[in-house]
Order: sequence, then structure tokens, then C-alpha cells
Amino acid sequence: MKIVLSVFLFFVFGIVSAQNDTASLRRTLQSFDKALIEKDSSILVKLLHPKVSYGHSNGWVENKVDVFRNQRTGYLKYDKIESSPADIVFSKKWASVRTKTHAEGTVNGADFNIDLNVLQVWIKTKKGWQIFARQAAKQQ
Repeated sequence: MKIVLSVFLFFVFGIVSAQNDTASLRRTLQSFDKALIEKDSSILVKLLHPKVSYGHSNGWVENKVDVFRNQRTGYLKYDKIESSPADIVFSKKWASVRTKTHAEGTVNGADFNIDLNVLQVWIKTKKGWQIFARQAAKQQ
């Protein structure tokens, strides 16, 4: 009887833990998009992993320093980021996130209005969820 109860509690804990991770990561995804639009560097410094690779659909890749510089100088400005509900797959310390995303803004003074397929890899650290890698591709 104790073994059955232990196994049951193990599975319940696993399900509850996964639900908490899902809710936590979904909140983080929303915070990240909002921080990009609002140029909120205090949030971005927490959410961008030190070794982040942030890939855009045109092949341009930013690191953490680039993201802050391009934001501060106005080289890249987001006006709108709208994503479909995220498809999230978890591993022990990381999660992959796929979305269909519509983004609007300016890059180097030129307006963009684009629909993207986005893949992000998030790592769970002592600071919470941090984006480690992102790659976008234009929707066909």
C-alpha cells in the first residue's frame, strides 16, 4: 500500500510541477515581449541569458550586448509583438517554445510588419527562466 501511495504522490507532484513550470514560463514569455516593446532593460537583463543567441528571420543574430545597444540607440524598435499560444516542450532544465508571431516596428529606420515562425530555447536558472536561443523564420 505504501508503494502505491508513493508512486501516486510522485506522479501527482510531477504533474503539479509541470503545470507550475508551464504557467511560470508563459508569464515570462509575456513579460519578455512587453519588455522588448517598452525597452525595459531592468526586465531584459533578468530574462536574457549571458550567452543568448537572438536570431532574426533575415539571418541577423544579436548577442546580449547587441540587444541592449540596439534598443538604447533605437536601431531596433518593436511597436507590436503578438504571438499565438505557445507550444512548450520541457526537459529537466530547459524548454523549447514555438509560436507564430506577428511583429511590427522599425530597424535602422525602416518599418517592418512581419509574420514569423519562432523557436526559442529557455533555460531555468537561479534567476528564473532565461532565453538562451531564438530563431525566427518568415511564414510562407
